[in-house]
Amino acid sequence: MIWKIIFAIYLALFVLGVIGSFAQISLLTLADYRGFVEMIIILVAVYSLAFSKVIFSRKTARVLFWVLTIAWTLDILYYSFLRTQNLYGIDLLFENSTADPNVSSVLIGVILGLPGLYALYLLGQKK
Repeated sequence: MIWKIIFAIYLALFVLGVIGSFAQISLLTLADYRGFVEMIIILVAVYSLAFSKVIFSRKTARVLFWVLTIAWTLDILYYSFLRTQNLYGIDLLFENSTADPNVSSVLIGVILGLPGLYALYLLGQKK
């Protein structure tokens, strides 16, 4: 039951994010698109767990779990330490157009995403 509630919350956040991004569609950066892909992966994982549907194989779920874990860790490190430095090219992966995030907003985003990351972890485990 809790996974269905989490799915409903994620779906609402995703819809609001998509609607909000349409106003700035020409300004979207690579980081914005990366965020959409991450949210879709999380949304599908939570849906799969909430409604007992097999969408990702165990191996795919494990790989996606580690990819998102590494990406979010790099986000936190970038906004904590590296953002003030001039790193040409790397900024494309992190800087988005819809907001001017700092480390606290990135941490809030990661905390909100943790149930979805846990869903990927559970999907990747042997039953």
